[in-house]
Amino acid sequence: MSELTFPYRLPPGLRETAARDSSRLYPLLLIRLYKPGERPRSFEGLIDSGADTLFIPKRIADIIGLELRDRIVSSGVFERGICRTTKVGFIAGRMGAGRLDFGQVEATVPESEGDIPILIGRNPLFRHFEVIFKEYRENPAYSLIQKRPLPGTDEQASTVAASGN
Repeated sequence: MSELTFPYRLPPGLRETAARDSSRLYPLLLIRLYKPGERPRSFEGLIDSGADTLFIPKRIADIIGLELRDRIVSSGVFERGICRTTKVGFIAGRMGAGRLDFGQVEATVPESEGDIPILIGRNPLFRHFEVIFKEYRENPAYSLIQKRPLPGTDEQASTVAASGN
C-alpha cells in the first residue's frame, strides 16, 4: 500500500505575506490538466471531500480549450447554477515517483464565471485513494493512501514523503 504525504499550503494570493498563519493553510495539490494531444498545464486544486467531481472554473476550461458537453443543474460552493460536463486529462502530484496519472476524467464546469478554485472531488481522487487530513498537527498535512489501481495501470503509486507539492 502506497502513501503520499503533502503539506497544507497557503493559497497563491496569500503566499506573499510574511506571517504564516496555519488557519489559512489548505490541502492544495499540484495538478496538471490537459486536452488530449496537447501539453498539460499546471494548476493547484483544493482537495474537497464535499465535491462530487473535479470542478474546473470556466476561465481555466477556456485556457485549456475543453469541449463543454451536456448542461446540468448543479449546486455546491457556488450555490445552484447551470454547469457543463467535460472530460479532461488529469495528473496529480509532482513529477517522478509522486506523479499520479488518472487519464481522462469527468469534470464539471460552471457556465458563469466566479471566484472559485479548482476543486478535486471524490471522483476521481477518493475513488482510488483514502484521503487523511491531518489538521491537528503543527504543520498540517494530508496523506493519500492508494486503495485501487489508477485507470490503465496495475501498479500502486510509489511511496513518497513530500516536503512540498
